[in-house]
Amino acid sequence: MDNPRIDIFKECFQNISIKDLITRIKKYQTLSYSKVISEDTLREGLREIFKTIINGKENSFFLRNDVMTHDNQLYFFYRVRKFSSEDYKAFDSQPFPSMTKEQDAWWKPEEYSLKHGRLNRPNHSVLYLSSRPSDAIFETKCKIGDFFYLMVYKNIKPMRMSQIQNIDYMDEFTEIENAKRLIMHNFLLSEFKRIVPPGSEYLYKSSLLIYEEYFKESHIDGFTYPAIASNANRGFNICFEKDKAKQNLELLGVILCRLSPSNDNYEFVFEQFYDGFLNETKGFDFFPSMSETAKKKFGIFTFTRNMGL
Repeated sequence: MDNPRIDIFKECFQNISIKDLITRIKKYQTLSYSKVISEDTLREGLREIFKTIINGKENSFFLRNDVMTHDNQLYFFYRVRKFSSEDYKAFDSQPFPSMTKEQDAWWKPEEYSLKHGRLNRPNHSVLYLSSRPSDAIFETKCKIGDFFYLMVYKNIKPMRMSQIQNIDYMDEFTEIENAKRLIMHNFLLSEFKRIVPPGSEYLYKSSLLIYEEYFKESHIDGFTYPAIASNANRGFNICFEKDKAKQNLELLGVILCRLSPSNDNYEFVFEQFYDGFLNETKGFDFFPSMSETAKKKFGIFTFTRNMGL
């Protein structure tokens, strides 16, 4: 084995048994549902699961599965926000009160981020996006007949993404070593996918600590995770810290839609009324959806939309 990093991880796996892993995981899961548990105690319990002995010293380890996109790879990402009551009133006259400036299409203002989220602390916003429009609709719990904004973004450079939804079998490791990796990974994934009812936002402390301890680093552009609210957990969501969002993404435009009943071909069907684009003053101008002006401004995304969102 000529990769010293692999050798280190093989030694880590050698010094932790499957029995110990299962015992530590059960202990942590009991702690993580406590409303009064401190973050420090929960963080220590998390580190305990991955603790091993190397050269007589305790170490906590986890082998991440990062992905690096290539120069020629283009991705579209989506975010949905429901209409406000004021937006409904402005439908025929415009402008739309909740989509007037560029910031309206990015992350939630921090003064409105008062509670823990799956990946954000109170008063600390991040940008949550989805890989498919349907996942973004699931996340916002839109109902048939609801009007909403579908915001469309694209990457502007290659990105290094840390991910929790995937784990690959590594030939460098034995069957037992890969089994231990899978146990560790599935534990993190099950904690991260936890359903959190309204009023129980303290349960998000576990997913937040998992993100901060094992996936959030300065050289990582974004973090991908399962589309938890969607059917059968298909697709994935993406979280960008605010500085990383502006470094990696371009807002292409905003589509004004209404959700319609589904059909045999698509999970969601939505009528498209207007397409909005930033103007020179960083405000939004809206044009009839699929008009020649809108097609020109959306550019290459027009081909994706024509194939069916």
